[in-house]
Amino acid sequence: MTGAVRFAFATALLALAVGGCDNSGDRAGESEPSSVTGSFVGTVPGSDSYVAIVAGPKGDALAHVTDGASGVDWLDGTVTGRTAALSNDGGATVDARFTESAVTGSFTRPGFQTLTFTARPARAPAGFYRAQESFADGLYAAGWVVLPDGSIRGSVRRYETPLARGEVDASTYQPGDPTFTVPGGVLRPARVKPADLPFPS
Repeated sequence: MTGAVRFAFATALLALAVGGCDNSGDRAGESEPSSVTGSFVGTVPGSDSYVAIVAGPKGDALAHVTDGASGVDWLDGTVTGRTAALSNDGGATVDARFTESAVTGSFTRPGFQTLTFTARPARAPAGFYRAQESFADGLYAAGWVVLPDGSIRGSVRRYETPLARGEVDASTYQPGDPTFTVPGGVLRPARVKPADLPFPS
């Protein structure tokens, strides 16, 4: 994934709440012209995909869009003020705008029509769950988007290739499970919090 660019926060302004906080340390607030932080999840109408966006305190942003099958995109980028632009090496993009109660935006994957979405602040157990580990048979990356009603979409990739359900069934994961077994070994998923960003390169 592309690296996120660090940016300066504005000072001496009080942050207005975008979503609130939970016990995991998520915060969603905004001010003019400083950025927002928080975790947001939603559906992508016109597809089977769910979307998660996590905005970190240093201006880094991470998004995950997955339909739980072959459609899997990890994107990163930068939050500037109330907007974020994210992309990945495959050419997919997310353009997002933060308001007082939601994130609205568009998702584009090369060769497909642009889809719009609305994501709302996520309180645990809702949110974005992630695991990554190298095993003898390759590098695994797993991600799950959990909505407030408990609905979940998840997928596992090995060397950038989504694994078919016959190889591993990502839908069997439940928030709070400490491990998830894949053909190569055992992953340890964790809910991504804004303070986790940026991940070490």
